Amino acid sequence: MILYFLKAALICSGLYLIYKLILSNIASFKFNRFYLLATLLVSILLPSISFDYPASLVENSIFMDGSKIISDVSAIGSKFEKSPILQQNENNASSIFLLGYLCICILLSFRLIHNSRRLLSQDVQKGDKLNGMQLIFQKKNETIFSFFNRLYVPAKYKTDSIDEAVLLHESIHSKQLHSLDNVLSEIYLIVFWFNPFAWLLKKSIKSNHEYLADAEVVQNTEQTTYMQTILNHLKESNHPILSSSFSYLSIKKRFNMLQKKKSRLQQTSTITFSIILSLSLICLFAFKPAELNQKIEHQITAQTGFHLHKKPSGLPINFNAITKVPSSFGMRIHPITKERTLHRGDDLTAKEGTSILATDKGKVIKAQFSKNYGNHIIIQHNMKFKTLYAHLKSMNVKVGETVELGQTIGIIGNTGRSMGTHLHYELHEFDKPIDPKTKTAH
Repeated sequence: MILYFLKAALICSGLYLIYKLILSNIASFKFNRFYLLATLLVSILLPSISFDYPASLVENSIFMDGSKIISDVSAIGSKFEKSPILQQNENNASSIFLLGYLCICILLSFRLIHNSRRLLSQDVQKGDKLNGMQLIFQKKNETIFSFFNRLYVPAKYKTDSIDEAVLLHESIHSKQLHSLDNVLSEIYLIVFWFNPFAWLLKKSIKSNHEYLADAEVVQNTEQTTYMQTILNHLKESNHPILSSSFSYLSIKKRFNMLQKKKSRLQQTSTITFSIILSLSLICLFAFKPAELNQKIEHQITAQTGFHLHKKPSGLPINFNAITKVPSSFGMRIHPITKERTLHRGDDLTAKEGTSILATDKGKVIKAQFSKNYGNHIIIQHNMKFKTLYAHLKSMNVKVGETVELGQTIGIIGNTGRSMGTHLHYELHEFDKPIDPKTKTAH
């Protein structure tokens, strides 16, 4: 999960920098809107997508140096050598960071809800429709802004007329659904608030909305007159974060964009260059060398003895010693609580005194007693898989020990919440229980 967020932040940052350094300097406002929204979508989806390409394409890369690869990933082996106290401290730190992250997510969610309610339920009075927009008179706010098809104006405009340029500006926001962009960027910010480029991205999306609306207005209004209208509304700044306001952006930036000359050749070449850069960045994150990854994994396995992604395939009890598989992975009626719940593993029965075996090489990360599992052992086999062995009579290993495939780690028992001598065996993939399929093997 941490790797996903890191990749998402890097992708968002890279694509935004391309926009800021290249695209923001040209008057291609429609393409810029598409690009900024695509940045949101790509940074969400791309970290979970991966494509393989032949490793021969990068044979001369420095990463083909096995010794360097091993040194770069030596933390994989050392990770399993940490003391229980250090491991516990790291777990506590991770829990604190996760709690802090969720707290800020919740606060930003309340902020979004509060601003939505402010827009939809504040002290207002509806008026007539203008340019397809519902006129909303505000009693306490002197700012003109829009939210979807609602145009919010101060109460004084019940008698005064609204400037045609301002009305046209806000109707463009409404017709082009700029409020939807604002909502999407706020939701994105709730999840990726820790990335400073996410905040800059949201600001750029709103700024580009103003450039879009301004560019449309000056096609029907004399430019100097419109610039004077912007100056007349200079002091209006109190508007909700989800809205599109006529006075949102600084005058200098808007005037610069209004006066910027539009060269089709320059726009085309700049957009083409930015697309090439963006696709290169996307390929960097989306594609990986399949054969090279396999070589890396084999070298790491040879040096550390650990398989990066191998699924434990051994049996926790000798095949001939298993007498029955009374309950397998899946939904069932719990024999004690009588409730329908997920049975997170397989139950295997055998004679008393039967040895419990490690189903693959790994490090013992837990060996203790609990009310439900009784005496139980958890082995971390690699980055992806770990196994749990529960209800043991006795445990032959301690936390931090390295165990080999087929090594005896305990004796079958009836400790914890159990109705008879048996082994409860679980297989976890990224901390999620999956079907160990010992019944099939048996």
